[in-house]
Amino acid sequence: SEYDLGLPPALMQARPPWFDEITWHRSAERVLSEDAIATIEYMDLVEGHVCAGYLHLALASPAVRAATERTDFAAGWSVQENWHGIALHRFLDEYRGIKVSTRAKHQDERRARVSFADRHSHLFAGAAGSIARDVYPPVYACLGYRNEVMTLRGYGSLLSKVNVPGPHPVLDPLLRHLMADEGHHARFYRRIAAAHLQSNPRARRAARIAMNR
Repeated sequence: SEYDLGLPPALMQARPPWFDEITWHRSAERVLSEDAIATIEYMDLVEGHVCAGYLHLALASPAVRAATERTDFAAGWSVQENWHGIALHRFLDEYRGIKVSTRAKHQDERRARVSFADRHSHLFAGAAGSIARDVYPPVYACLGYRNEVMTLRGYGSLLSKVNVPGPHPVLDPLLRHLMADEGHHARFYRRIAAAHLQSNPRARRAARIAMNR
């Protein structure tokens, strides 16, 4: 179907191959429950907040920025997560019969409502990353691993509900591609966290406090 993504050329060039393989015109072929739509809207909100709310936290630590492997991951991770949000929002638009993306408008409205503390969280994260150079990376990696696994399981749970009585023509391939990405992200975070935690008792204590709270 003709659908205007409204994206700049640089982002369009970075779109994943699977994006153009999905039969978007079949999005409204099956009526979904209100709970399923609310879940997709929530996932769209979270994925769409990566560039505005999470990327600076991933790069806040000088120890992270000093390792090429980690900055490469953060750069690729942010692009992939951004495309997750673009894809989820496209499904919602197509499902509702909208042919011009409403993603930027909705995200700008959400970001305008972000609190002062959240809007300036990068300053606190940067200070923490500089002061606790041996603690911030493993704590963030543990939280990142938890978030990726929760997202992966959330997509799996949604998939089991929308694939009734059979595979959904759009959500089944879409969510499976997103789950594959989240699995790669989770494994990277786990490897980074394990490397720090095995050799640093202080990091283990800090990570345990962060995870518990």
